[in-house]
Amino acid sequence: MNPRIVSALAIAGLTIPTVSVAALGPIVVTASRTEEPKRETLAPVTVLNSSDIENSNAESLQGVLREVPGVQITQKGGYGSDASIHLRGTNDSHVLVLVDGVRHNSSTLGGADFQYLPLDLIERIEVVRGPRSSLYGSDAIGGVIQIFTRRGKDKTQYHAEVGAGSNDSRKVNAGLSGKHGQTRYSLSGGRFRTRGIDARRDKNPDADSYYNANGSLNIDHRITKKASAGLSVMHAEGANEYDGRTAASDYETDFLQQTVSGNLDLTVMPIWDLKVQAGQSRDESTEFVDDVKDSFFHTERQQASVTNEFFLGDRHELIVGADYQDDRVDSSTDYDETSRINTSFFGQWRVQFDQQLLRIGLRQDDNEFFGTHTTGNIDWGLDLTPRLRLIASYGTAFKSPTLNDLFYSSIWGQGDPSLKPEKSESYEIGLEGKQLRTTWSVRAYQTEIEDLIEWEETSPYFYEPRNIGTARIQGLELTAARQWGPWYLKGNVSLLDPVNAETDQQLARRAKRTVSVDIQRQWKKWELGATIYATSARYDDADNEERLSGYGLLDMRATYKSTPAWTVQGKLSNALDKDYETAKGYNTLGRRFMLTVRYSGER
Repeated sequence: MNPRIVSALAIAGLTIPTVSVAALGPIVVTASRTEEPKRETLAPVTVLNSSDIENSNAESLQGVLREVPGVQITQKGGYGSDASIHLRGTNDSHVLVLVDGVRHNSSTLGGADFQYLPLDLIERIEVVRGPRSSLYGSDAIGGVIQIFTRRGKDKTQYHAEVGAGSNDSRKVNAGLSGKHGQTRYSLSGGRFRTRGIDARRDKNPDADSYYNANGSLNIDHRITKKASAGLSVMHAEGANEYDGRTAASDYETDFLQQTVSGNLDLTVMPIWDLKVQAGQSRDESTEFVDDVKDSFFHTERQQASVTNEFFLGDRHELIVGADYQDDRVDSSTDYDETSRINTSFFGQWRVQFDQQLLRIGLRQDDNEFFGTHTTGNIDWGLDLTPRLRLIASYGTAFKSPTLNDLFYSSIWGQGDPSLKPEKSESYEIGLEGKQLRTTWSVRAYQTEIEDLIEWEETSPYFYEPRNIGTARIQGLELTAARQWGPWYLKGNVSLLDPVNAETDQQLARRAKRTVSVDIQRQWKKWELGATIYATSARYDDADNEERLSGYGLLDMRATYKSTPAWTVQGKLSNALDKDYETAKGYNTLGRRFMLTVRYSGER
């Protein structure tokens, strides 16, 4: 039972069974837009906390996400290069990305620029797999990834780290967090710079550098016992070199990524919680060719939401709310329209009876260009034993056309404002359990997506978008984790059949099999770990003519905690120096080493 339900009902004077909050385990918010114990969440959720991030071999956000079940990464080069994340075989634009509750997907391209989001500012990541449009609207076909920046704790804490490694890579970051009176705060900032690697195999043969300067601010103030307000800011800017159209020219993107949000949480009554949030996200890029400004794309999204949570007895909970979203674009390229507005209303009913849990959700989005679209979900769980649960679910989702799809206008192509949203249906059945110190799950699912938007060449070198694509994705996910003594082992296997339903061809850049295994051991002041990741072959094109071979990677790490405050960590990534591709013609990072010295203290 949700600990907030426990406290609310206790205040209301209702008789409820005694529940230990600690026994409920980790609390997640992304699966239902409200706080909920992970063990009561019927959707498949992976939670990565700050320790998981620090103790992984990852050097970037996409590196951390690669080890999540159902996730596949495509990267066009080294550090800072374009990265796409496919969740459960869907397109990268079918994954909704939130930063502290603010939508971060690009208004023009649809996907999120994972490569620019700094890992050192992140305290926690929640990945919800499967459709969640009934709560979030557009984009959440494959799932939702929510990123939480650093938060203040009760004690004053300091952290700082410096690192250096291969490819002339350097990083530094530091921060301060704590509590003053009724205000918690956290301030962090850092920089990362690398000489990089050559992005493409057939273009300008030079190292393509990457630079990222970033910072975050979080403030949470307790106004009264029943009200609190908060402010969250995440900012990253820098430059990324890449290989463009001609081999003789040098190309560079100057970028800015920023999210700002403010929220008010209010307990209106013992059985009614109200949350109001307003935010803005900015995605800006300016392209240079041979140091001369060539083009720019600046997008901005204003958004606001109201969420009401009603605790209707000890077994029923009702969530109702509304969202508002205003997307705008300013570009060197012409757009027939430069903005659009979307409003929506949503509701979710959660109930528990005997050994069963039920979640029913419904949402309607009203877009000023394609009209209304309704999505829903139903999730059911049955506790066969106290440690074994059967789960079944059904959900619909959609992806609205981007501003590029609707309004792009140039000599190279023309958008179509009459496009329909992409829409999907998903079915899932699963079994999860916990025996002794082992947790495990098995999930089988099928997703069918219709009206996929594809840009067709309608005349020589001129492209227009059409609702012509259909995809069918079937998958099986197996996960397991076990702790015994100083050893900890976790792993997952994803089996996927992602095909174009009309041609039966494998969807581009998606492998049918992936495996991830991570093992670590504590030994006195040392922590040693290794990660093995392997994937089968994939194709770079829709016609399945450009085959990309499968590959396996070995990463190793060692951490030495010399004192409670000081830590030295070494990471050896791609230890076997595997040469592989996730996109045809693009290089990937070879064997590399990073040494980091970290300080973390409190008073």
